[in-house]
Amino acid sequence: MVSEPNRGFSVRTFTLHEILAAVDVRGVLEGLACRLIAESGLRKSTETALDECLRVGRSLLAVGHFDEFSAKRWSEMNEYFHSTILDAADSPPLSAAHALNSKLPLVGAGAIAFSAEEMETAFKFMQTAHAEHERIVTALRQGEAARSENLIREHAYQSRDDLRSALEGKTKNGNI
Repeated sequence: MVSEPNRGFSVRTFTLHEILAAVDVRGVLEGLACRLIAESGLRKSTETALDECLRVGRSLLAVGHFDEFSAKRWSEMNEYFHSTILDAADSPPLSAAHALNSKLPLVGAGAIAFSAEEMETAFKFMQTAHAEHERIVTALRQGEAARSENLIREHAYQSRDDLRSALEGKTKNGNI
């Protein structure tokens, strides 16, 4: 909601450009989180949580397709994967910046912009995302700060491109 003088409130619209730019910011913030984790060492509890996300991702992809239930389950797992990384960085300012940025629609890691008719496309995008998750966790395990930072940034940029593909043609006058 946006306050308009002498008019009350109206629903705020967002442009595709704003949303995609916020996904870029998310990538930078999560990259910093990965760097901090790798530099301080991956805690066993974090590794266990990330391994569980990888296990869930593999099991969802093993079916060979997505339906609305599996897409919802993927969304939950993906949100947990990314929030685990943010939490493990143990940086309140970083978490606050990430939370503020994630208030824009479709920016949070749990957002999926595909309709029921587009589950085949969503499945293909999630196959790529899962492979990226695997590489990110490997880099964190090996304490590779720069590599893990770059991998998760690239992961966010790929998400941005996937989101753009999903939303193009669905926007009205450039607004979501």
